[in-house]
Amino acid sequence: MKKYFYIFILFFIQATVLSCTDEEIYESPTDGKSSIKITLNVPVDNGKTRGLIYGPDEVPVDGESEIKDIYVLAFDKESKSYLGKFQSYITNNTLVANVNLTEDEFKELTIVVLTNLEKLTNGYEIIGQINAFEKGAQSKEEILKSLKYTFNEIWDLNGRPLPMWGETDITPVRNSIATGEVNLYRAISKINVNYGKGRKKDGVEVFKLKSVRVYYARTSGLVGSLYAPQHNEEGSNTITNPSIPEDVSYFPRYNENAENNLLFTESQEGGSYAIENKIYVPESDQKNTEEPMCLVVGGYYMGSDKETYYRVDFKQGNKGSEYYNAIRNHIYTFNINNVTRPGTDEPDPALDHVVVMDVTIKDWTTEWMRGIGGQYTLDVSTGGFVLTAGASSSPLIINTTHNEGWEAESLSSWITYTKTEEGILIKVTENSGG
Repeated sequence: MKKYFYIFILFFIQATVLSCTDEEIYESPTDGKSSIKITLNVPVDNGKTRGLIYGPDEVPVDGESEIKDIYVLAFDKESKSYLGKFQSYITNNTLVANVNLTEDEFKELTIVVLTNLEKLTNGYEIIGQINAFEKGAQSKEEILKSLKYTFNEIWDLNGRPLPMWGETDITPVRNSIATGEVNLYRAISKINVNYGKGRKKDGVEVFKLKSVRVYYARTSGLVGSLYAPQHNEEGSNTITNPSIPEDVSYFPRYNENAENNLLFTESQEGGSYAIENKIYVPESDQKNTEEPMCLVVGGYYMGSDKETYYRVDFKQGNKGSEYYNAIRNHIYTFNINNVTRPGTDEPDPALDHVVVMDVTIKDWTTEWMRGIGGQYTLDVSTGGFVLTAGASSSPLIINTTHNEGWEAESLSSWITYTKTEEGILIKVTENSGG
């Protein structure tokens, strides 16, 4: 007699593991179709380990890592040709998509994942572009170059989570579920500015920070990267080149009859020591432009109650000719080491009258949280098998996001498990006990 049964796995892991329910175990696709399940690794920033130490702004808000909407595009890995958009959804930290491919398309695919497009200034325009792409009409590079977001004001994460991009290669399997994972990269750069608390001269605090203005920020950016992540010996793989729209422009100077509204202020009266987790800007190619993006920092020198202004460039030490590029998913922390005199009386003249401020730039790349919201999950390649007594199943592939892996235990004497590198083999004997 044939028996159909579901496999239930017992977890020997921490109590914080999110338990799986039957609704999270998906049936194997049939009729020659395939499904994919991709674990989403979301970028996070542990600011307290990176010198962000002073103000109430030190904890990044949820909008840096949350996902509100998601889009999945498939390309032939070899030819780079566009195959279509997958209908997908997220459960826990896993992207699930049904794959409807023709016979000759069951080969290795490049999957492009894009998130948080809807709330962008031109978000509905971008989504309309995605929905209008035609199979085989464009390459991956052409599509990525066309998906450009508009940047025209301070980025408010409460209503506009950061767009993210990631890619992975995966091969669909007929009548089964193909699994993989992808690192998501924020499509912006983040800037922090701080000054060492308690630095005094003749008993007076040398400098207190009041404001940061961003000049020549780019007014658009690409949602996806044109460059693959590169190996990074100091940590996770990282993007090393900015992806710039072909017709990119930049915010004007104040005195050209257009207000630059990228102004960030310290809320404490009399200034403070840090402006953090507020400044988000598109990528910028600083080495191939007439107007590299820069900052104008405002503050109080030697106890004065008058704010004066200093230009700070993306250069180590704020001097020389070598610029940092502003690259997606990177955090640029400008540590002000020393201030020797007052700056200019107004912010705009500081661009042309450089009062040297000694600055060290720390260039961080973000780390990844495996999954969303700290949840742990278990993925299995199928929800059930039909077996006759004495027969063994095909391999059940198991993936978990928990660091300690997984264990399986039989709940019945007539079911035995054999652990393999990828999962388990299941064997049943006749259940004479009813």
